[in-house]
Amino acid sequence: MRTGALLLLPFDLTPNFFGYKPADSITLHDQLFEFIWMSDGRFDWNTVYHMPIFIRNFWIRKLNHKLAERASQGSTSTNKKSIAKSPF
Repeated sequence: MRTGALLLLPFDLTPNFFGYKPADSITLHDQLFEFIWMSDGRFDWNTVYHMPIFIRNFWIRKLNHKLAERASQGSTSTNKKSIAKSPF
């Protein structure tokens, strides 16, 4: 174990503008989970996590659009529940 004076680095290691703050980690991982869950397994965690943010936002907008279309088609169709009849 080394004891003695601390090494002072010639550069600053404090966080700067880029990157997430620790408080934003929950929001980030919640967004990633929702994206993967709603994409029905089309994306895996590693792909989404390392995807550039602007591309991730593109796919999230695309998924939201498709889900809205699916919901509007479901609400415009008849709300009668059909019961499957036996072929026999």
